[in-house]
Amino acid sequence: MSLEDQFAKITEAAARRQGPSHPPGRAQVVATVVGIGLLLAAVVGGIVAISSFSRTGPNEVAVIYNGGPLDKKTQRQVIPPASGLTWTGWLSQDARYYPSDASPRRYIITSDAGRGERVGVDVVRVPTSDGIDVGLEAKISFTTAFTGADDDKLVRDFDARFGNRTYPQPGGGPRLNPWQGDEGFGAFLDIEFRPVLDNALRESIATFTCEQLVSSCALVGGGRDVTVKQDAGELTNANLVRVQDAIAKALREDLARNLGGEFFRGVQVIVSGVRLPKTVQDAVDEAQAQFAEVNKSKADLQKAQIRKQVNDALGASYKSCPACAQIDALRAIPPNVTAISLGGSGTIALSPNR
Repeated sequence: MSLEDQFAKITEAAARRQGPSHPPGRAQVVATVVGIGLLLAAVVGGIVAISSFSRTGPNEVAVIYNGGPLDKKTQRQVIPPASGLTWTGWLSQDARYYPSDASPRRYIITSDAGRGERVGVDVVRVPTSDGIDVGLEAKISFTTAFTGADDDKLVRDFDARFGNRTYPQPGGGPRLNPWQGDEGFGAFLDIEFRPVLDNALRESIATFTCEQLVSSCALVGGGRDVTVKQDAGELTNANLVRVQDAIAKALREDLARNLGGEFFRGVQVIVSGVRLPKTVQDAVDEAQAQFAEVNKSKADLQKAQIRKQVNDALGASYKSCPACAQIDALRAIPPNVTAISLGGSGTIALSPNR
């Protein structure tokens, strides 16, 4: 018997055992539908369960909002930095991440407009008490006050005040919430932080004159003594330290008052330089050049005066000792001269040993 015949025989025997075929009954259809429904429910439930966990990185905290169809859309909990997987409830909204108190933030202010185009860099020029519009080179350092602990009221208040708002990005692009990464937090700083910083700078710089911040301003003081004191550099350095402290103090107080809470801590200001306007700097450079020329003339005059004093003293010495004058005159003759002409009286031969 061939292989095809054996296969046909086996197929016929299997058909006799199964009997005649009938369409599936209603109970069988219902069971199938129920099975598919249960499978879909298990898949959806698994997805919801997985999405109901969140975790944070080392330097960030998270705020969780309720999101269920029957829940109030209120804050549910906060999560501290470097957490493991944390249960955040069924159907809760995605976590909102903010920098923690262990994440230092920096804001650069500069007088260079070319650098000011970068995010986190601001061009600032403010007037001194005598009306000179100076530019600053400085770095502002701070952290948030957000710990992510259960009793962290500050991060909850900050999120309630600012987390539901969007801010334009300094470099263009879509508006962002402050919890949408560094770009979002930078957009918040640009709108809420920068005006407070500008005000603190104006308040602080306005208490100093230009000369107190840049000693060379004394050269263009107009009607005053235009000399620069020897200790002027030390005094301006001390004043810059006072400026730093004044800006930091004003910034802390103004931020808390304007934002409605002490959301930022550890505010430090380092002023690396004060830049004069170009017209003022040009005047200072010209004055310095003139003073350099005057000082050179004074030095030449002093040399001439000293030379005259030496000559007067030498003349008096020769007057009292004519032989000394002759000796010095002979010594002054160059070594390659072998004779001296006396005109009509002849010449005097000089010996090699003089």
